[in-house]
Amino acid sequence: MSAEVEDNVDRGGRKRRRNDNTAGEKVPAAPCWFCLSNVDVEKHLVVAVGDSCYAAMPKGPLVEDHVMVLSIGHIQSIVAAPEDVRNELQKFKNAFTLAADKDSDLSS
Repeated sequence: MSAEVEDNVDRGGRKRRRNDNTAGEKVPAAPCWFCLSNVDVEKHLVVAVGDSCYAAMPKGPLVEDHVMVLSIGHIQSIVAAPEDVRNELQKFKNAFTLAADKDSDLSS
């Protein structure tokens, strides 16, 4: 195969799309739905608020008794979260697990 023909061969890989912004130029982020500072956050879904995290009911639960535990400050991932946030998140999870266990004991 010549170099010219080889350049046009589809190797099945993903192709990057060019967009209007230049390389390295930051695109402004949309407001986060879950940040408590967002004026559009649905505060009626908030269940409990701690120092670093809060618990809220989702708009569309995945299962019955589905609860989201979220950081108050904007953190993109639990891996990037400070230790105090991870500790409080674990406390929320433990509390909800204990409540669910007690609820299942009562229904038996």
